Amino acid sequence: MVSECDRRPIPFGDVPDPDKNYIEDSCVAILRFGAWVEKPCSDLLPFICYEDKFFGQVHVTNITATSATINWEEAPGAIDYYRVEVDHKLYDEVQTELTIAVRNLTAGTRYKVEVFPVKCGRRLNPESGTFYTVPNKVSDLEIVDVTTECVSLKWKKTSSDVDVYSISTKGQPKTNVTESSATICDLIPGSLHKFQVQAGFSDKSSWSASSTISTFTKPAKVSNLQLVADSGSYSSLSFEWEKPTGEATSYLAIWSYSSGERDFSANETVMDNNLQILNLPSGTKITLEVAALANYSLRGESQTVENFTFGFPL
Repeated sequence: MVSECDRRPIPFGDVPDPDKNYIEDSCVAILRFGAWVEKPCSDLLPFICYEDKFFGQVHVTNITATSATINWEEAPGAIDYYRVEVDHKLYDEVQTELTIAVRNLTAGTRYKVEVFPVKCGRRLNPESGTFYTVPNKVSDLEIVDVTTECVSLKWKKTSSDVDVYSISTKGQPKTNVTESSATICDLIPGSLHKFQVQAGFSDKSSWSASSTISTFTKPAKVSNLQLVADSGSYSSLSFEWEKPTGEATSYLAIWSYSSGERDFSANETVMDNNLQILNLPSGTKITLEVAALANYSLRGESQTVENFTFGFPL
């Protein structure tokens, strides 16, 4: 059988329109597997937010016992806000300002503050700093011992973070101690001393207000106590002595003697360094003890001397 040529048109399928996928306002996007395609610029797609490396600093001012002012440097780029954390806990979120007042803090405590610039929903490197709040004054400050040249103090510890106490008094260099007690020496005997105690930190960043207390040191011992030459009589004796080193407001003189089977004693406070004792029995041994006084009451170490009144001839 011989085939014949059929001249009818051969049907074709649908031809795609070349302009169907044309994007007039196009942007380049990247697919997950790395290929680049065109997408309408109005489509919302995930994006990556790039930023410069930034290392800023936090500055702390106006520090009190319960508050402080935090300032920080502006981060580059379009920052959404700043997240402020104190001791790793959120304190506040600041939109545009570069400062914030932190309140309700505990006195005498170390705090760490971090400010995170937030960009595209992600935290950047934090700006960090530390500071100590001002400690409370020391309490229960008292004098525990007094000598001629030294005064011992003690007080109640203020807080666990405080690691140094400073004691100052006129005429002496400051003394720093780590315990809640101290002994200050090289003081003037018999004089009034005012002590100021402050709580603080070893980096000297913050000191508390002063707690004060005053006391007299004991006066030094009088010297060269003796009978005044040619002053003895049948019923009186006169004595003199050298004033002690330092200061003394007065002197306490105590004399005693025995007459028959009875013992007698008397005392007198005198302002100068001499004393005349009257109405004594004749031919009797008199014992005199003299001590310097500070503030008319604080007694120093005494010196003692013995002598006799004249006796009547037999």
